Amino acid sequence: LTASARGSHGLANPGPGVLVSVIIPPDCSGVADIRIDTVSPELLWPPNHAVEDVTISGTMSVPAGCSLLETGYSIEDEYGVYSAVGMVSLNPDNSFRVFLPLEAWREGGDLAGRRYSITFFGRDEAGIGSSVPVVIQVPHDQRK
Repeated sequence: LTASARGSHGLANPGPGVLVSVIIPPDCSGVADIRIDTVSPELLWPPNHAVEDVTISGTMSVPAGCSLLETGYSIEDEYGVYSAVGMVSLNPDNSFRVFLPLEAWREGGDLAGRRYSITFFGRDEAGIGSSVPVVIQVPHDQRK
């Protein structure tokens, strides 16, 4: 754009310009749909300090007119010892599979066992997000 001014004697010289910022809101009004299909293993046993890959697969999608801006996961354990945040890469069909190394260990006196809380999240370009939790357990024992 070029700025111009009209004086009493006619058209003045164009000015240096005017910056106009136009923000068009995204045509997105839906929430990300996150589905967890498989979690393996759900229990880490025995509690021998071994690090085991937990495989979690699922899908993340958004309604038509939206696109996923951010996809990821966070991990916290109830002991406050382990935490992590990572990105989730989606395949062309919106599926994903992640391998998360978790330690098979719990405190000896913890009769409920150790719990890892993993939260998968997705956020679209409108800033609308959703999340789905997954729990992995290191049980105290194998009693039924």
